[in-house]
Amino acid sequence: MKLGTRLRVSSATWAVPVCLGLIYLYFFKSFKEDFKPPTGQPEYAPYVVSSVLLSFYAVSYAVASGLSAWEAGRLKRDQVWKLSPVRFRYRIALESLLPVVAVAWILILVPVCMALVQEGTAPDAGSLVLVLMALVISLAHCAIGFCVGTVTPPRLAPPILSVAVFYAVSAAWSYEPFWLRHLSGHYATDLLFGEL
Repeated sequence: MKLGTRLRVSSATWAVPVCLGLIYLYFFKSFKEDFKPPTGQPEYAPYVVSSVLLSFYAVSYAVASGLSAWEAGRLKRDQVWKLSPVRFRYRIALESLLPVVAVAWILILVPVCMALVQEGTAPDAGSLVLVLMALVISLAHCAIGFCVGTVTPPRLAPPILSVAVFYAVSAAWSYEPFWLRHLSGHYATDLLFGEL
């Protein structure tokens, strides 16, 4: 399938305006007004990145899993898996998930870049580790969403999976056994100077 056709039929393309609206609302209406770096400390890129990503972990993972489940349901509805095998199944899945991965990564990279530009802080290795962790975990949520979408009803899986992932990740900081907090892919605190 050509790139233009793939983008036109992908659910990720239709989700981009909503995701950009979420970035705008959060960043300009909340983060820009509420973010205050600690006084008396030098600029610290991991602090800026961890502060802005606190709200976008859950949104990015929920969007990745929900849209992936929708794409899997669309392939199942169109009976792509029953066609003769011209291409590998993994390639079909990968090609349908590339726009979803792009949207999930937009939800991580755009707010981080905006926050670093606003604060005039250059990214360093410590801040890039947090971003890389979020990008890899969003890939995992794409795979999970695709697998769930192939075995569940296509109209039921995306909304339930999105809400479940959003709740599980955003409420992870309150889980009582501490080891559950580390399974969510949500770094639950701001990193002050020297913490990483």
